[in-house]
Amino acid sequence: MKFTITFSTLLITTGFLFSQNNTTDQAVQMIEKSIKAQGGKDFLKNIKTLYSNSETVMDGRNVKWVTKEMAPNKGSFEIVYQGRVVYQSFYDGKTGYDVVNGQKTIADQDEVKDKVYRKHIMNSLDYIDPTLY
Repeated sequence: MKFTITFSTLLITTGFLFSQNNTTDQAVQMIEKSIKAQGGKDFLKNIKTLYSNSETVMDGRNVKWVTKEMAPNKGSFEIVYQGRVVYQSFYDGKTGYDVVNGQKTIADQDEVKDKVYRKHIMNSLDYIDPTLY
């Protein structure tokens, strides 16, 4: 009886471990397909800067959301409301900062801790890099 329970537990545990590995392999394969569809690893690795400027309307007024990123792990984000910057955050590669009403403060470092490990502008390249996790 003890042998049967031990053997059953071993089979269940082994099956669980293999199923997790299979799920991880599938996730990596999906990300690699996405990378290929975006132009391939070499193309994405050569992207060193990214600038995006989005615009929306809030309470009948235009609001812009501006994101700037530079490899390996620097960037900024700002909200422009009625032509003036009302919020800005940036990361200099080591420390995150917030600027509100012209006052620069050190940001909550827990909010930027994942930026320390970024190597690429395109996150998908970091997702498949096992040295980062």
